[in-house]
Amino acid sequence: MIIVPCYNLLLLPDITYHFQGEYFSELSGTRALAGQELLFLILKSDVKRRNVESDDIRPIGLRAVVDSIDRNGNVDVKTKDRVSVLGTDISFGEISAEIVSRPIVNDADPRKLDKRFREMRASVLKLCHSQPWGMLARNAVMQWQNMQEMIVMLSGFMNLNAEDRYAMLAADQMSLQADLIEKALYGGLEAYKVSEEAEQAQNTSNEERYRGCAEKADQLPSGPA
Repeated sequence: MIIVPCYNLLLLPDITYHFQGEYFSELSGTRALAGQELLFLILKSDVKRRNVESDDIRPIGLRAVVDSIDRNGNVDVKTKDRVSVLGTDISFGEISAEIVSRPIVNDADPRKLDKRFREMRASVLKLCHSQPWGMLARNAVMQWQNMQEMIVMLSGFMNLNAEDRYAMLAADQMSLQADLIEKALYGGLEAYKVSEEAEQAQNTSNEERYRGCAEKADQLPSGPA
């Protein structure tokens, strides 16, 4: 099993992740091979692999497998189940870990979860509809199967810190995880809306200022003939 220490990635079970080959090799310390078993260890801070110590590693990680590698060397990784990290041993840059499976408690009604997911997806689609890139994005959004996949795919565009991302993985109840995802999604959409409105207001102000300067310039007396 290849140990993959990482920081500030939103990792959840049963999701396919796409890594550039060079970035994956940097994280894992090795070249990817199809079928390789992986263990993602979540770091508390942004530490290079060669400098990782046991105290840097959070208590919950995630098993995964290299699903495929394309001709450009990009790596598709399919995540599996959460694990508790009972202990680690680090020697001469090599990392090993003792783990046990840590299944999430399915304490939420699947029908209610699906309803919440569809409502969240509708909010994302509404935003897409107002954007010039919306049609392309809509096709991708409609392929998402659940809220976990949705928040992972959108996480790069949201102001989520490392604690927020780890909290979603660490949630031991499905209901808690769903609440965290919902809060992050709606918070991210609202932040995007506020940012966009501020940008539009700034652009309008600049345009008005330019027009005002142009009008004043037109009113200045012309020079001698």
